[in-house]
Amino acid sequence: MKCLFINPEVAEFYEGISPDQIPLIRKTVSRSKTLQNRINFSRQSFSGLGLLTAAAVAAQVNPELEIHFFDENMESVNPEVRLAQGYDLVVLGGTVYQMNRMLSLIHTARRNDLPVVIGGAAAMTFPDLFKREGVSVILGESETLFPDFIKDFQKGAPKGVYREPIGSGIDLSDSPIPDFSLIAKNHYSFIGIQTTRGCPFNCEFCQVSSWLGAKYRHKDVAQIIEEIKTVKSIWPNAFFFFYDDNLFADRHFGTALFEAMASEDICLGRWGTNSDASIFREDRLLDLALGRGRLDYLGIGFESMSQDSLESIGNPGKAGLLESYGDIVVKMKKKGVGVFGYFMFGFENSRPQDLSEIVDFIRAHDINGQISQLVPMPGTALYQRLLLEYEGKFDKIKKGPLGEWRLLRNYLLGKTGMSQAEMTKLLAGAYTHIYDDARPANEDLLPAPFI
Repeated sequence: MKCLFINPEVAEFYEGISPDQIPLIRKTVSRSKTLQNRINFSRQSFSGLGLLTAAAVAAQVNPELEIHFFDENMESVNPEVRLAQGYDLVVLGGTVYQMNRMLSLIHTARRNDLPVVIGGAAAMTFPDLFKREGVSVILGESETLFPDFIKDFQKGAPKGVYREPIGSGIDLSDSPIPDFSLIAKNHYSFIGIQTTRGCPFNCEFCQVSSWLGAKYRHKDVAQIIEEIKTVKSIWPNAFFFFYDDNLFADRHFGTALFEAMASEDICLGRWGTNSDASIFREDRLLDLALGRGRLDYLGIGFESMSQDSLESIGNPGKAGLLESYGDIVVKMKKKGVGVFGYFMFGFENSRPQDLSEIVDFIRAHDINGQISQLVPMPGTALYQRLLLEYEGKFDKIKKGPLGEWRLLRNYLLGKTGMSQAEMTKLLAGAYTHIYDDARPANEDLLPAPFI
C-alpha cells in the first residue's frame, strides 16, 4: 500500500478578520524586513512533527507500507501531479493556519478518487468541518488511534471518526521516534522534537489541558537522547526546537534530561523552546540547559501587561508575576537567552492602553514578540463559558461547522466594545510600531493612538 503524507502549506489565516482589513495587514508586513523574515522563518519551521510521528506509527503497524512525505512549505510541486502518482491513501495534518489548504487538498484528492485521513490541531478544533468532507478524522493522539485506522483501512472498512476520551493521555514511552528520514532532503529553519504533553494549569483560553490532559507526561530520558542523536545524524548542525508547551514545567524531569545530555556530551548548538515566566527562578535548571548550547529562542507566555486580564485567565501563577516581567527579561538576556514574548489582546476588560503597554514593553526590552487577538477556541474553558453565557441570554446557537465559533468570537469581541475592523487596525498598528524598520527605536508611542 502506497501512502502519501502531506504537510500543507502554511498560508495566511484571515478567518475572523474582515476582508477590507486584509490589505492593512499585508501593508504592515511589507514595510518590515524583520517581520517578513520572521514569517518566512515560520513557514520553513513547520516540519510536520505530528505527521512524521504518525508515519512512524503506521510503519510499526505494517512495515510493508510504502510511505512518502511531501512538504508544501519546502517543495513546489503541483498537488494534482503529486496525487496522480498511484497512491492508495492521503494523510493530512496540521494547525488552523493550514486549515484552508487542507480543505483544498481534500477536494483535489477527491477529484483523483483518493481516500483521505486527517488529524492534528485543525481536525481537533473543527472536527465537523472535516467530517462533512467524507474523510476519516483522527480526534486524539496518533499513537493510540492511527493503528486502528490503518488496520480498518487495509480491511476496506475505515470509520469516519476515530476518537479517544478527551485528555486520556497515552504513555509517551510508547511513542516512536518520528520518521525524520522522510524529510532528510529538506533544510528547515529548525527541527522540532517533543518531550512532553499535557498541562495542569488549564488557562481559560488554552486548548492543551482539555486535549492532552491536566498533568504533564513525558518521554523517557533515554528515548529523548536517542531522538536527538537521530536528528543530529541527519542534520549535524540542526537548530533544535523543543515543541513542548512548557519544557521546564516539570523541574525534576527537566533537570534529569539536561543532566543526561551532559553525561552523553550532547551539544545542541543553537536551540529553542517555550516556557512560562517562572523559569527565571530556576537557576540550576537554567544553567544546566544553557550548558547544552545557545538558547536563541525562549518563548515565554507573558499574555498581557494588564493585571486584570492576567487574573481573568484562571492561572494565579501568571497573575503573580506581572511586576517581575522586566526583571525576567533582563535576567534572561544577561544569560545570553533570546526572549520571544507571547501576548494577547481582546480580553473582556481590554483597553487600547493595554496594547500600548505591550508594545512599550517589547520595544523597551528589545525583544521579539507576537500579539494575537484573543479568540475563544473550541475545547477551551473560555469557549464553554461564553457558550453557556450566550445561550442563557439569547436563543440556542444553531450548530454548524464554523457557525458557533464565529458567533462566540463576535460575542467576545462585542464585550470589548470594538469592531473587528477596529481590532485589526489596532493590532496592525502595534506591529508597525514594533517592527517598522524605518521607525526610530526611541520614538515615543504615546499618547498617539494606533488607529
